[in-house]
Amino acid sequence: MTLQVVAIEVSPFEVAPPSGIYLSSVHVTPAFLDLAAAEDLVPPVRLANPGVALRLRDGVPIDQFVADLERRGFGIGPTQAEQAELVKDGIRPQAVALGLMAAAVALAALAVLGQLLARQTFLESGDHGTLRALGLGPPHLWGGSVLRGAAIGTSAAVIAVTVAILVSPLTPIGDARTVEPDPGLSVDPGVSAITAGVTLLAVVVVVAVTAWRVARSAGRELDPVGPTGRRASIAGRGAVRAGLSPVGVTGVRMALEPGRGRTAVPVRVGLMSVTLGIVAMAASLSFAGSLDHLLSTPRLSGWNWDYLVGYPQPVEEEALSDALADAEGIEAFAFGTFFRPFPTMDYSLELDGKSRIDIITFDGGAVGPTVLDGRAPAAPGEILLGTDVLDELALNIGDSVDAVGRVGAFEDPAGLEEVSARLRVVGTGVVPGGELGRGAAMTFDSLAAFDPDFDFALGVVWLRFDSGAEPRKVLAKVGASLGVGGGGQGPPVIGWDPASELANVKQVDRLPFVLSLMMAFLAAGTLAHVLVTTVRARRRDLAILKTLGFSRGQVRRAVAWQATTTALVGLVIGFPLGIAAGRAAWRIFAEQLGVVPEPALPWAPLLVYLAAIVIVANVIAAVPARLAARTRPAAVLKAE
Repeated sequence: MTLQVVAIEVSPFEVAPPSGIYLSSVHVTPAFLDLAAAEDLVPPVRLANPGVALRLRDGVPIDQFVADLERRGFGIGPTQAEQAELVKDGIRPQAVALGLMAAAVALAALAVLGQLLARQTFLESGDHGTLRALGLGPPHLWGGSVLRGAAIGTSAAVIAVTVAILVSPLTPIGDARTVEPDPGLSVDPGVSAITAGVTLLAVVVVVAVTAWRVARSAGRELDPVGPTGRRASIAGRGAVRAGLSPVGVTGVRMALEPGRGRTAVPVRVGLMSVTLGIVAMAASLSFAGSLDHLLSTPRLSGWNWDYLVGYPQPVEEEALSDALADAEGIEAFAFGTFFRPFPTMDYSLELDGKSRIDIITFDGGAVGPTVLDGRAPAAPGEILLGTDVLDELALNIGDSVDAVGRVGAFEDPAGLEEVSARLRVVGTGVVPGGELGRGAAMTFDSLAAFDPDFDFALGVVWLRFDSGAEPRKVLAKVGASLGVGGGGQGPPVIGWDPASELANVKQVDRLPFVLSLMMAFLAAGTLAHVLVTTVRARRRDLAILKTLGFSRGQVRRAVAWQATTTALVGLVIGFPLGIAAGRAAWRIFAEQLGVVPEPALPWAPLLVYLAAIVIVANVIAAVPARLAARTRPAAVLKAE
């Protein structure tokens, strides 16, 4: 049949899929169903399982309405409010990832740019001694610096809010984009006001604190030329002992020694700024590596097996068990049930009257759920809960919980009945199929206690294959030995993609790399600022070096040594701290998501970044080095 597309709509299941399975749907007319059924294109389902969508009048209490329908024996689907909560849960991984990214950018920018503002305030205080001699006191000097900081903060706030509004059409991302495919410009006055206020306040506070310290000490040291009275730094002395050339020793000392008077440079602040940028970059890469590890390791999201196949009817469980045990290529298997694998059953429980969870079952074989703490259920009356459910009910391993289930066939809603039992929590883990963190697992016998009439023909088989085995060929041989699966196809494989568990997470898997690039640019800009300001502040020192015989090439190499030293110090300190911060952030994210918090390091990108940082540092140093090489000793030293 040929269909004409007359509209495009968004389905709630595209954002909040039931049991983790993303569905695509079309809306057709009853006449189409009649015609398609007559052509044997679809089964005659129009009246077999009817449903009604309702919109209530304003003022009608929906809870009372739903309760009344349930008393009359109707099966009730999700209400609009419940579906809204499912949509929120569906985009929660994206929201958490974006929130962590925003927090990381904010903290890194505050730390790095705050250090740069402090450094700039210090460098621009060179005339404070003269101003104090002319009669200006510390309050005047401090007030001038704060006014300059306020101007910088106001400009930054305006630019930040403007850019945020201009890039707002690029959001939302992921499945939320399906709901709002063309959002246009978006302005949130509250968020914009908070962002602008925080930006202005942060800049003013950083400048005010530094300016007050500088203003109080201004004029105490008016001799910019006299001896420093300080010994060379440990690194400088070490460079001499190591046999570095005068050029190398000069570059190391420029990077690590602050100097004195007008040639003084806040090297500690500069080093801290570069180090913080490297910390943020390494943390982003560490987080990205852990996220890729999660997406490529199904076990971490609860998919602790290779295949899930439907139970081939009418084969008996014992015969199937023997066939699977004898099959070559099958490492382990277990019988059980999956989240609502058939529309006629409801495998969900209500715990303590507060939390309704979906249930997955195993027969206690070698295949089972991914356990985080405790153990997997092994006997009737035991249950393993997801981390979110455990926290929501304030339970611990070893506690007992009251469970209520509704059993029966949905084609006979009036026949549904509630069955209750007392279950003991024996572990917490990751159970796939529903919302991560909210699933639960128990033995097959425990489920049978809630539904004694349960027919195992509605169950599934969990399979783990040997390395190198071809699953479909193995299953075809099993089916042939049992006389099922015509055409050598074997038992039917249920259409389940383990990656769908993390489909929402996968949509943000590039964000950490984007963040790492942002932090790399931030660190590079910081290093460029440090080098340029250092060359500017130490023109007198450079002039003396050229007077003593340094050539232009040697001055350029000295600045390159300074850049390399700064980058290496930042790497030695910032790289381990960044890795630790990324692992800590990943654990927070994984626990929020309800998966195994197993961090991993992307060694290849990290090693590339390590080499790139040193190379880029020398590339950045090219322009400051050329400026330094052009220093004219006579012009600079004329005042001497």
